[in-house]
Amino acid sequence: MDESDGTFNHHNASVRILTNVDEDHLDYYQNRTNLLTAFARYMEKAGERLILNLDDVGIRDSLLLLKDRSKVLGFSSASDSDPFFAGLCLEPSQIAPFTIEGERLRFRFQKIEYSIFVKYPGEHYLKNALAGILAASETGLKTEELVSVVGDYSGVSRRLEYMGGRRGVEVYDDYGHHPTEIKAVIRSMEGLKKDGRAVILFQPHRYTRTQNLYREFASSLDYGEKVYLLPIYSAGEDPIDGVQTELIAEEMRNSPEILPIGIEEGVSILRRSLKPGDKLVTLGAGNVREWGIRFLEN
Repeated sequence: MDESDGTFNHHNASVRILTNVDEDHLDYYQNRTNLLTAFARYMEKAGERLILNLDDVGIRDSLLLLKDRSKVLGFSSASDSDPFFAGLCLEPSQIAPFTIEGERLRFRFQKIEYSIFVKYPGEHYLKNALAGILAASETGLKTEELVSVVGDYSGVSRRLEYMGGRRGVEVYDDYGHHPTEIKAVIRSMEGLKKDGRAVILFQPHRYTRTQNLYREFASSLDYGEKVYLLPIYSAGEDPIDGVQTELIAEEMRNSPEILPIGIEEGVSILRRSLKPGDKLVTLGAGNVREWGIRFLEN
């Protein structure tokens, strides 16, 4: 679903899932209020059921704009009896509370306890799996059967996708291009590494997004042990005066290295710098994946 220009409200589905509502695409929405209103409108159009991550502030704020909340089925790390949910006018039966214990997520749904495991490290993958299970359960599939098969799911391309290895360095690729996604990916990389480092190669996507979120990008990227930055991928936008990758770099506590725009020179720097055991993830919605492919070539 693409919410970048509001057309997602033309989307029809009997069961809808929302995992997060972040401050993005403000070049279109202009402000947070308009963004939340658009998502509230999307929620209103749910045919039978609306699956929501109630730990997300943006989702909760959008939900407050919704008059009829009878179709909501939420999941949250808070107890279903938490007074917080009464403020959202939700009944305990509309909440699937969960806890994350190591690599497993335990949740309660329709008064039954379940436990799930997924192949990919990171809490966001576990939460996404839970959202999928709840949605599929609403279509008539048995929850216990969904729980048993979710661990076999092999994932999709460009979501912490393993690309290959070269001289002891493993390369992964992820489409993450928003600060929230970036932080989640970096935390997931911590679960993959052993003796080496989690090395991030990030390519900012769009001048407008960088202008609006450069501080948030810096904060998320500071979770990385070693960070390389590429010039902004325009995605068809005209440059904005003063908006460059350096905006992000200057806000970071950990000193990142800005690579040259030429892929050959940049990959040569990476090959000289990375060591056996390191995990490199190319991160962004532009063409940063090509850098990982080139890195793996002999």
